[in-house]
Amino acid sequence: MHTIVAPFSARKRSPSASKAKAAKVAKVKRSLVAAGAGQSNRMDESPRGRILSAAAHLFLTRGYAQTTVRDLARAVGILSGSIFHHFESKEEILEGVMAEVAARSTERMQRAAGSAKTPIASVRELIRSELEAIHGESSEAMTLLATEWRSLGEPARARLVLARELYEEVWLSALRRASKELAPIEPFILRRLIMGMTSVTATWFRPHGPMSLDTLTDHILSLVVRRTARHAPTR
Repeated sequence: MHTIVAPFSARKRSPSASKAKAAKVAKVKRSLVAAGAGQSNRMDESPRGRILSAAAHLFLTRGYAQTTVRDLARAVGILSGSIFHHFESKEEILEGVMAEVAARSTERMQRAAGSAKTPIASVRELIRSELEAIHGESSEAMTLLATEWRSLGEPARARLVLARELYEEVWLSALRRASKELAPIEPFILRRLIMGMTSVTATWFRPHGPMSLDTLTDHILSLVVRRTARHAPTR
Protein backbone atom coordinates (compact mmCIF):
# COMPACT_ATOMS: atom_id res chain seq x y z
CA MET A 1 0.00 0.00 0.00
CA HIS A 2 1.17 3.52 -0.79
CA THR A 3 0.28 6.63 1.12
CA ILE A 4 -1.84 8.84 -1.11
CA VAL A 5 -1.05 12.49 -0.66
CA ALA A 6 -2.36 14.87 -3.29
CA PRO A 7 0.67 16.72 -4.70
CA PHE A 8 -1.45 19.42 -6.25
CA SER A 9 -4.16 20.17 -3.74
CA ALA A 10 -5.81 23.54 -3.93
CA ARG A 11 -3.75 26.43 -2.65
CA LYS A 12 -5.00 28.93 -0.13
CA ARG A 13 -6.14 32.03 -2.00
CA SER A 14 -6.17 35.69 -1.16
CA PRO A 15 -9.41 37.59 -1.90
CA SER A 16 -7.88 39.07 -5.04
CA ALA A 17 -6.66 35.67 -6.27
CA SER A 18 -10.10 34.16 -5.73
CA LYS A 19 -11.59 36.54 -8.28
CA ALA A 20 -9.75 34.72 -11.07
CA LYS A 21 -11.09 31.33 -10.03
CA ALA A 22 -14.26 31.32 -12.12
CA ALA A 23 -12.26 31.87 -15.29
CA LYS A 24 -9.82 29.11 -14.36
CA VAL A 25 -12.61 26.63 -13.60
CA ALA A 26 -14.12 27.32 -17.01
CA LYS A 27 -10.71 26.93 -18.61
CA VAL A 28 -10.02 23.48 -17.17
CA LYS A 29 -12.73 21.75 -19.15
CA ARG A 30 -11.46 23.22 -22.40
CA SER A 31 -7.86 22.35 -21.54
CA LEU A 32 -8.60 18.73 -20.66
CA VAL A 33 -10.65 18.20 -23.79
CA ALA A 34 -7.89 19.70 -25.90
CA ALA A 35 -5.27 17.51 -24.21
CA GLY A 36 -7.24 14.38 -24.98
CA ALA A 37 -8.27 15.44 -28.49
CA GLY A 38 -11.85 15.35 -27.31
CA GLN A 39 -11.65 11.67 -26.37
CA SER A 40 -12.88 10.07 -23.17
CA ASN A 41 -10.43 9.03 -20.46
CA ARG A 42 -12.85 6.48 -19.00
CA MET A 43 -11.24 3.25 -17.80
CA ASP A 44 -13.88 1.11 -19.47
CA GLU A 45 -13.81 -1.80 -21.93
CA SER A 46 -13.11 0.41 -24.94
CA PRO A 47 -9.60 0.06 -26.44
CA ARG A 48 -8.63 3.44 -24.98
CA GLY A 49 -10.11 2.55 -21.58
CA ARG A 50 -8.30 -0.79 -21.47
CA ILE A 51 -4.98 0.95 -22.17
CA LEU A 52 -5.61 3.39 -19.31
CA SER A 53 -6.52 0.57 -16.91
CA ALA A 54 -3.42 -1.42 -17.82
CA ALA A 55 -1.28 1.69 -17.53
CA ALA A 56 -2.57 2.50 -14.04
CA HIS A 57 -1.53 -0.97 -12.86
CA LEU A 58 1.82 -1.17 -14.63
CA PHE A 59 2.90 2.40 -13.84
CA LEU A 60 2.21 1.69 -10.17
CA THR A 61 3.75 -1.78 -9.89
CA ARG A 62 6.74 -1.27 -12.21
CA GLY A 63 7.10 2.49 -12.26
CA TYR A 64 6.38 4.89 -15.09
CA ALA A 65 9.99 5.08 -16.31
CA GLN A 66 10.39 1.29 -16.31
CA THR A 67 7.16 0.58 -18.20
CA THR A 68 7.47 0.58 -21.98
CA VAL A 69 4.81 1.05 -24.63
CA ARG A 70 5.46 -2.57 -25.57
CA ASP A 71 4.63 -3.61 -21.98
CA LEU A 72 1.33 -1.74 -22.20
CA ALA A 73 0.48 -3.27 -25.56
CA ARG A 74 1.25 -6.77 -24.27
CA ALA A 75 -0.96 -6.25 -21.21
CA VAL A 76 -3.87 -5.11 -23.38
CA GLY A 77 -3.29 -7.69 -26.10
CA ILE A 78 -2.62 -5.34 -29.00
CA LEU A 79 0.34 -4.35 -31.17
CA SER A 80 2.60 -1.58 -29.85
CA GLY A 81 1.81 0.66 -32.78
CA SER A 82 -1.91 0.41 -32.08
CA ILE A 83 -1.47 2.40 -28.86
CA PHE A 84 -0.55 5.45 -30.89
CA HIS A 85 -3.95 5.41 -32.54
CA HIS A 86 -5.30 6.48 -29.13
CA PHE A 87 -2.42 8.40 -27.50
CA GLU A 88 0.43 10.45 -28.89
CA SER A 89 2.91 9.50 -26.16
CA LYS A 90 3.42 7.54 -22.97
CA GLU A 91 3.17 10.78 -21.02
CA GLU A 92 -0.28 11.40 -22.50
CA ILE A 93 -1.34 7.99 -21.20
CA LEU A 94 -0.16 8.91 -17.69
CA GLU A 95 -1.99 12.22 -17.88
CA GLY A 96 -5.09 10.37 -19.09
CA VAL A 97 -4.99 8.06 -16.07
CA MET A 98 -4.66 11.00 -13.68
CA ALA A 99 -7.32 13.07 -15.46
CA GLU A 100 -9.72 10.13 -15.32
CA VAL A 101 -9.34 9.57 -11.58
CA ALA A 102 -9.65 13.31 -10.92
CA ALA A 103 -12.83 13.55 -13.00
CA ARG A 104 -14.32 10.36 -11.55
CA SER A 105 -13.57 11.47 -8.00
CA THR A 106 -15.11 14.90 -8.58
CA GLU A 107 -18.28 13.37 -10.01
CA ARG A 108 -18.49 10.98 -7.07
CA MET A 109 -18.02 13.82 -4.60
CA GLN A 110 -20.69 15.97 -6.25
CA ARG A 111 -23.20 13.11 -6.10
CA ALA A 112 -22.32 12.37 -2.48
CA ALA A 113 -22.66 15.99 -1.38
CA GLY A 114 -25.91 16.41 -3.28
CA SER A 115 -27.54 13.31 -1.81
CA ALA A 116 -27.07 14.32 1.84
CA LYS A 117 -30.00 15.82 3.75
CA THR A 118 -28.02 18.07 6.10
CA PRO A 119 -24.70 19.98 5.90
CA ILE A 120 -22.96 17.69 8.39
CA ALA A 121 -24.27 14.62 6.58
CA SER A 122 -22.79 16.06 3.40
CA VAL A 123 -19.36 16.23 5.04
CA ARG A 124 -19.73 12.64 6.17
CA GLU A 125 -20.60 11.52 2.65
CA LEU A 126 -17.54 13.30 1.28
CA ILE A 127 -15.27 11.61 3.80
CA ARG A 128 -16.72 8.22 2.92
CA SER A 129 -16.48 8.90 -0.80
CA GLU A 130 -12.82 9.86 -0.53
CA LEU A 131 -12.10 6.70 1.45
CA GLU A 132 -13.87 4.64 -1.22
CA ALA A 133 -11.65 6.20 -3.87
CA ILE A 134 -8.50 5.42 -1.87
CA HIS A 135 -9.45 1.81 -1.13
CA GLY A 136 -11.66 0.96 -4.10
CA GLU A 137 -11.15 0.17 -7.77
CA SER A 138 -9.49 3.52 -8.50
CA SER A 139 -6.86 3.13 -5.76
CA GLU A 140 -4.00 2.49 -8.21
CA ALA A 141 -4.78 5.59 -10.24
CA MET A 142 -5.18 7.64 -7.04
CA THR A 143 -1.75 6.53 -5.88
CA LEU A 144 -0.18 7.53 -9.19
CA LEU A 145 -1.24 11.13 -8.54
CA ALA A 146 1.40 11.18 -5.83
CA THR A 147 4.05 8.72 -6.97
CA GLU A 148 4.39 9.78 -10.61
CA TRP A 149 3.44 13.47 -10.45
CA ARG A 150 6.99 14.56 -11.34
CA SER A 151 6.96 12.36 -14.44
CA LEU A 152 4.59 14.82 -16.12
CA GLY A 153 5.71 17.91 -18.00
CA GLU A 154 4.64 21.36 -16.85
CA PRO A 155 1.71 21.75 -19.32
CA ALA A 156 0.15 18.49 -18.16
CA ARG A 157 0.66 19.40 -14.50
CA ALA A 158 -1.03 22.75 -15.06
CA ARG A 159 -4.09 21.09 -16.60
CA LEU A 160 -4.36 18.62 -13.74
CA VAL A 161 -3.97 21.31 -11.09
CA LEU A 162 -7.03 23.01 -12.54
CA ALA A 163 -8.92 19.71 -12.52
CA ARG A 164 -8.02 19.18 -8.87
CA GLU A 165 -9.39 22.60 -7.98
CA LEU A 166 -12.84 21.47 -9.10
CA TYR A 167 -12.56 18.54 -6.69
CA GLU A 168 -11.37 20.68 -3.81
CA GLU A 169 -14.12 23.24 -4.31
CA VAL A 170 -16.74 20.54 -3.66
CA TRP A 171 -15.05 19.95 -0.32
CA LEU A 172 -14.64 23.59 0.63
CA SER A 173 -18.26 24.41 -0.19
CA ALA A 174 -19.49 21.56 1.99
CA LEU A 175 -17.23 22.56 4.88
CA ARG A 176 -18.45 26.15 4.73
CA ARG A 177 -22.10 25.05 4.82
CA ALA A 178 -21.46 22.83 7.84
CA SER A 179 -19.22 25.31 9.66
CA LYS A 180 -21.60 25.73 12.62
CA GLU A 181 -21.28 22.02 13.42
CA LEU A 182 -17.59 21.63 12.69
CA ALA A 183 -14.51 22.52 14.71
CA PRO A 184 -13.84 26.30 14.58
CA ILE A 185 -11.08 25.93 12.01
CA GLU A 186 -10.83 27.73 8.67
CA PRO A 187 -12.28 25.46 5.93
CA PHE A 188 -9.03 25.45 3.95
CA ILE A 189 -7.06 24.19 6.97
CA LEU A 190 -9.79 21.76 8.00
CA ARG A 191 -9.77 20.26 4.53
CA ARG A 192 -6.00 19.72 4.76
CA LEU A 193 -6.47 17.95 8.10
CA ILE A 194 -9.21 15.69 6.74
CA MET A 195 -7.12 14.88 3.67
CA GLY A 196 -4.24 13.91 5.90
CA MET A 197 -6.46 11.52 7.84
CA THR A 198 -8.04 9.89 4.79
CA SER A 199 -4.74 9.60 2.89
CA VAL A 200 -2.81 7.86 5.63
CA THR A 201 -5.43 5.10 5.90
CA ALA A 202 -3.83 3.62 2.76
CA THR A 203 -0.97 2.44 5.01
CA TRP A 204 -3.03 0.51 7.52
CA PHE A 205 -6.74 0.18 6.74
CA ARG A 206 -7.94 -3.07 5.16
CA PRO A 207 -11.39 -2.91 3.51
CA HIS A 208 -12.08 -6.54 4.40
CA GLY A 209 -10.68 -6.27 7.92
CA PRO A 210 -12.53 -5.97 11.24
CA MET A 211 -13.38 -2.26 10.80
CA SER A 212 -15.95 -1.24 8.20
CA LEU A 213 -15.62 1.76 5.94
CA ASP A 214 -18.64 3.32 7.64
CA THR A 215 -17.03 2.98 11.06
CA LEU A 216 -13.80 4.52 9.80
CA THR A 217 -15.80 7.37 8.27
CA ASP A 218 -17.54 8.05 11.57
CA HIS A 219 -14.24 8.04 13.46
CA ILE A 220 -12.77 10.67 11.15
CA LEU A 221 -15.91 12.80 11.30
CA SER A 222 -15.95 12.65 15.10
CA LEU A 223 -12.53 14.32 15.15
CA VAL A 224 -13.63 17.39 13.19
CA VAL A 225 -17.05 18.22 14.67
CA ARG A 226 -17.48 20.83 17.41
CA ARG A 227 -17.28 19.41 20.90
CA THR A 228 -20.69 20.85 21.75
CA ALA A 229 -22.19 19.33 18.62
CA ARG A 230 -20.77 15.82 18.83
CA HIS A 231 -23.46 13.27 18.21
CA ALA A 232 -24.09 10.16 16.17
CA PRO A 233 -23.42 11.18 12.53
CA THR A 234 -26.45 11.42 10.28
CA ARG A 235 -26.32 8.97 7.38
